[in-house]
Amino acid sequence: MNRHVDFWRLPGGRRFVEAIRTGDRERRSILIHEPFQTAPLVSAIADLTCREGLDHLCEVDGASHETLCERLKGTFGNVASTVDGFAFDLKYAVLLAWNAESNPSLTSDILSFAQSCAVRGDASAPVVVLVTPEHVDACSRPVWELVQTEGILGPHDGIGFAAAAGRGIQTFEHRLKTSVAVEVGAWDFDIVERILSMPTHRATRPDEHLSNWSDTRIDLWRRARPNWAAGNLDRWGGEPCIHPLLLAANEPSLLTKRVWRGQVAILFPWLDEYRQAVVRTYRRQLRPDELSYGDDVDTLDWGPICWQLKRAGIASRVLDAIHAGRILRNNLAHGRPVDWADIQSFEAGMAGAGLSR
Repeated sequence: MNRHVDFWRLPGGRRFVEAIRTGDRERRSILIHEPFQTAPLVSAIADLTCREGLDHLCEVDGASHETLCERLKGTFGNVASTVDGFAFDLKYAVLLAWNAESNPSLTSDILSFAQSCAVRGDASAPVVVLVTPEHVDACSRPVWELVQTEGILGPHDGIGFAAAAGRGIQTFEHRLKTSVAVEVGAWDFDIVERILSMPTHRATRPDEHLSNWSDTRIDLWRRARPNWAAGNLDRWGGEPCIHPLLLAANEPSLLTKRVWRGQVAILFPWLDEYRQAVVRTYRRQLRPDELSYGDDVDTLDWGPICWQLKRAGIASRVLDAIHAGRILRNNLAHGRPVDWADIQSFEAGMAGAGLSR
């Protein structure tokens, strides 16, 4: 499984990497459980460590088949002849390791190195950062700090990513597409990107156009349970969030609710601006109504406005446009997403009736 190429460059990803290297923690070794491809995270940690220049970096790729002692000698020279010797002689060094899960001998040496660093106990002792797609039972406190790459990105990252992908497009249409794409795709920015690239009538209703943005995971996850290590569950905006393809395969109604949430954020205030325009234009024909929540015409809802203007004999063209707004608002208010064609029809009707926001 792979994360989007920009994952560790976004603010949430950068904060995670900075916390690994510069967070307020005791100087101990760190096991990072990353169920996705580990190389991009390793690269981000290595880049930050080199930029800071506070620690000497030794990168250990388990796929290279070098022993740990050979790798340490290649980086630091012959300052010691054993793994434990390096642990006690090196100062302010970081051993960054990955792909060790398929090399039991290397894993054993890394555990021994980390143990010796912990026994040494001073602030200048080396530390190990081990990135692995699997949990390692032997890595436990007090030698190791255990970290999961969970809940790293959030809605602000999604909006920023979508804004960059839009290359500065500033339209209502793009804002609606962005809101839906981010709400549906959540932390999977490949999904966000796919939805944004779709035509608007599909991007605003991705629940009805699965074939345009789904992939083989939709079949793999059919009848599967949400699980973080499997890549179909993560924390998003502080809450557990299921991957959209798991929802599409097993609970499509919940995917539709996610589309609705993305629409509501943009369409509710947009519709209310049109409602206010109607009130401004026909204020003399309107009266306060007990069916609305306020005691003045400014708080009249779409329904009372329609009824009152119909009784006042307003032209049918205007009434049709206002009624279309009432239908849009009622659908959204009752948890039903709306189609782009209906939004366009409403907007054209309001323009034809001389009503603009």
